[in-house]
Amino acid sequence: MHIRKQILNRDGEIVHNETLKQTARTREAAIAMITQWQQVFPVHGYNDIDDYWWGRQTDGEFRLNRWFIEGASD
Repeated sequence: MHIRKQILNRDGEIVHNETLKQTARTREAAIAMITQWQQVFPVHGYNDIDDYWWGRQTDGEFRLNRWFIEGASD
């Protein structure tokens, strides 16, 4: 499974979109990686409607980081 990371600006435009080099064998392993990355952001969560994890800073320029799991489910 692959993890895709996107960064959106305040207007909701995608300003960065990449498939990360790290891979996971299971969805649970991918979730563990994502939740670890989320910890650097003071505000973070999971969007269960669109199935992605997100994180953002509380100060400075607004940037919303999103992570999606891509690939076959286990």
